[in-house]
Amino acid sequence: MKMRDSTSDRQVRFRCLTLFLCALFAGSLLIGQAHGQCVPTAFPADWLQAQEAFGGHTVARHVGKTDEWLVNRLSKSSRISAASTYPNAETATTHIQAALTAKTAMLNQWVRDAPAGATRAVDYLAGKVLGRIALRPPKLTNIINSKKMRAVMRARTNGTCFLLTSYPIR
Repeated sequence: MKMRDSTSDRQVRFRCLTLFLCALFAGSLLIGQAHGQCVPTAFPADWLQAQEAFGGHTVARHVGKTDEWLVNRLSKSSRISAASTYPNAETATTHIQAALTAKTAMLNQWVRDAPAGATRAVDYLAGKVLGRIALRPPKLTNIINSKKMRAVMRARTNGTCFLLTSYPIR
């Protein structure tokens, strides 16, 4: 008889422990969303490239493009008012990270309540030229240097966000 009680007690304790761990796990997921983090405390070396894997397009559309490419993009797309590029990934990464670091508190607060898919843009003025912009009408003589950039973050379902795009602006 004692053996059955002992086995029964172990089964009850096991079920309680299982329920407790499930509740703890579910709670940690909710806490992670409630206390979301948009801007990392430390940016890994491959951070910008990793954003492309989440659905971003900074590198694909705004890094290392020639003046001719910018004019061509502007000519083919009536939806955009300008086309711009960072000269290289290092310049893009440096300024994007500086912009996000400067706006960490605001972005982390925003992502806590943002629905998945919501976007938030932040602008940043650098102390030097960080890229080039092709303006309308699209021609090679209508390209200017830029000291300002925009980073657009997109909220994810898990209470975090990723860099949707970033580009030099006027």
